[in-house]
Amino acid sequence: MASLPCPVFANNILAAEPGLRNGASYLPSPEKAAASLSYQRYPTTTTVMEKTTSFQQLHFSEALSILCEDHKVDSSIYAALLQECIRKKSLSDAQAVQAHMIKSGFHEHVFLSTFLVNVYSKCGHTDHARKVFDSMSRRNIVSWTSLMTGYAHNSQFEQAVNLFCELLEIGCYPTNYTFGAVLSACTSLGYLDFGKQIHGYILKYKIGSDTSIGNALCSLYSKSGDVKSAQKIFEGIPDKNVISWTTIISSAVDNGESELGLRLFVEMLMAAVEPNDFTLTSVLSACCVILDLGLAKQIHSFSIKTGLESNLPVTNSVMYTYLKCSRLEEARHLFNSMETMSLITWNAMIAGHAQLMDLSSDGLEANSNGVEALKIYLKLNRSTMKPDLYSFSSILSIST
Repeated sequence: MASLPCPVFANNILAAEPGLRNGASYLPSPEKAAASLSYQRYPTTTTVMEKTTSFQQLHFSEALSILCEDHKVDSSIYAALLQECIRKKSLSDAQAVQAHMIKSGFHEHVFLSTFLVNVYSKCGHTDHARKVFDSMSRRNIVSWTSLMTGYAHNSQFEQAVNLFCELLEIGCYPTNYTFGAVLSACTSLGYLDFGKQIHGYILKYKIGSDTSIGNALCSLYSKSGDVKSAQKIFEGIPDKNVISWTTIISSAVDNGESELGLRLFVEMLMAAVEPNDFTLTSVLSACCVILDLGLAKQIHSFSIKTGLESNLPVTNSVMYTYLKCSRLEEARHLFNSMETMSLITWNAMIAGHAQLMDLSSDGLEANSNGVEALKIYLKLNRSTMKPDLYSFSSILSIST
């Protein structure tokens, strides 16, 4: 079991019986948390001032200059500037706005400080986001969740889980969105026992499981190989979206239940939920396993109609499925028509031809596939990309 960052939870897990019994006794109950949590009120502007429209049309430096001269501004002006910082992903602009917020006293506003945490996180500077968070004299659950999701979006999953532990230590009650964020972080880190313990808390206190929590729990149990639990959670999600369906389909396919994954895909279509690129790559993986050429062709047609054919992972998956189904002409046509390629694209073609060489009972045909694999490898070697260990492994399999 991975070393957990929070001693309170680690001790609880070690003491618990297998399963979820007593799995969340150290989490605060909703009643106690609600009594100790004070949601700070802060002034917000629901209707932006008339001058905001013209204000936003100015160059950022000009707008900031006007802001410095005008002390009669409200939070909507800062919000507009901070939103522009997110669009530009500009650290320097965000720091300029923060400096003026401190000068004018607006840094005391929970809403704007939380917004600033979000800005720095979206710009990829979680260290700055943490400094703003730590300097806040007042925080609410949105402040905590903003920093937590900021860590998660920047792949700093351990920091996200540690922050969740800090949140619990002060008796703050997490929201459903907070739970979704920390469960996703647990899945990425492999903290499966920790995630199951949080699930135990959700069950114990009958917290309504919304779509974000359901999706996160589905992913958690999928990673632990428990497809049945993932499916049970999926069935309980009230408003299933494309992420819900893709997660459960991937859960089945990744855990060796390709036919279940395909059945779920059919159910998804019947529910009128449109698949995305991640859905299609998962379904194509299932087609590779059971060699379902008919469905693979249908998915290829669907990707063309919906514009997903230009998505490189989808195209790679279609091409590899054709190779696995021994449809060389379709695979080569797709390969030759691709405007952009990744190393995965090249490796798929090399490995596909190498596998067909091994499977062929005709010596001449086997030799032809081997030669084609070598030609593709030489083209790769002359390209801007260089072969990796997988490329070498495929070529070595030809010569043995």
